[in-house]
Amino acid sequence: MKMVYHPRPTQEEKFRLHVRKTLIELREKHGLRQHEVAQGLHIDRSTYSYYELGSTMPSLYMIHKIACFYDCPVCKFFP
Repeated sequence: MKMVYHPRPTQEEKFRLHVRKTLIELREKHGLRQHEVAQGLHIDRSTYSYYELGSTMPSLYMIHKIACFYDCPVCKFFP
């Protein structure tokens, strides 16, 4: 039987996953669709979708905008 090596996730990967989960959690908690959040943030729906997929990270400015949109502290996005 061959052993498979699974590297531990990096800090960046952990952060990306945490942001991704937080975005999905907040959107679902507020009963919103991706396009509704994107409209509220004045960004394209596909951009917001990439944030939730984890393929693109929102900037610190965008994290601040998202926190304001949901009326939650910015620290919620940091593990």
